[in-house]
Amino acid sequence: MKQTKINDFLQCENLFGASISVAVSGGSDSVALFFRLYTLQKEFSLSLSIVHVNYHLRGEESNGDAEFVRQLAARCDVPFYYRDVPLDAGQSGIEEQARTARYTFFAELKKSGRCEYIAVGHTREDQVETVLFRLVRGTSLHGISGMEAVRGDGIIRPLLEESREVCQQFLSEIGESWREDSSNATDDYSRNCIRHKILPVLQELNSSAFEHIVSFASHARGVQRATVHLGFEKLNQRGLYTAPYLFHFLREGEIDSFIVAAIASLLRDRGCSITGGHSEKIVVAGERAGKMELLPDGWRTYSSYKRLIFYHGDHDPFDCNSAGSWEPSLYRFPEEIAIDRVRIIEENDNMYQNGLILSARLKLKKLGVPARERGSLPVVENNEFVDFPLFM
Repeated sequence: MKQTKINDFLQCENLFGASISVAVSGGSDSVALFFRLYTLQKEFSLSLSIVHVNYHLRGEESNGDAEFVRQLAARCDVPFYYRDVPLDAGQSGIEEQARTARYTFFAELKKSGRCEYIAVGHTREDQVETVLFRLVRGTSLHGISGMEAVRGDGIIRPLLEESREVCQQFLSEIGESWREDSSNATDDYSRNCIRHKILPVLQELNSSAFEHIVSFASHARGVQRATVHLGFEKLNQRGLYTAPYLFHFLREGEIDSFIVAAIASLLRDRGCSITGGHSEKIVVAGERAGKMELLPDGWRTYSSYKRLIFYHGDHDPFDCNSAGSWEPSLYRFPEEIAIDRVRIIEENDNMYQNGLILSARLKLKKLGVPARERGSLPVVENNEFVDFPLFM
């Protein structure tokens, strides 16, 4: 394994003095990653640790992996972070469950301050498998872009341009061993089927097939970034507002592919595992006021009177009981209005308009304000009547 590639990665990402926890499964890729960083520890003033998750999917073999990694950490005198996450191998979606469990643990480590980055040992072959798997499953431009070498949540992949063979050669050269995962030899998982049946055929067709696929993914990432950038320009023109569990914009106008890409980026940054298959839900939700669509990981999209709103279910902007008050980013009151005059609309509220006394809720209904919003709208008390806010 060429030292310059790892050096270039650390320098390019300005990781001098970084605190990095290396996710080590015991396999050759992750063990090679650890030792490459370990040999550069002094040169880059790195603070290293090792993290391991035991899913107990292979009985004593899984326990053996955990013990191997534990001894590796002890031998190299680095902190060892470990978690038991027993999973049932007979359940469907076991790969996704395992992935969710380990990335949740990674996020907890980072949040606790025990590391700044989590380094995972994904290699060139993993990138190829990812692109092909997403294509077969159905994906978007984001999906065919493959895995990013550096993610916004602190996950880094220094080996993404290295081959698995080079990793194993490096370990053999320095006299270090690794563990073999027996489940990798079966076709029980979708990725294994791609690895064992499809990748060999691609290499027979063209010995440079992997390099071409990785290069294609890199180009796709560039196009994806440009698409998202243009999408954000359009959203900003429509009054984009963002918060950790909420974002929204004026729904008037077309929701094109650029806007969908920007919305997907906002959702992913907030922990929503949205895929290309959800694009239609986003477009449909904006077609009429009152429309709601469910998205992954507790997220929802709702078309209000004026805006298309994306929010997490735990932070419903129209649930006054859970929120405790109205969502201020959706409405605006004149600056001279005292906050103690603002309250949530009530059933018998009336408004005075053009010499007529009208039911406030009936007026909202005639305006086309959806029922959910009519029941949680903040209003201003004006003697025995109420006034509406300006809908943002």
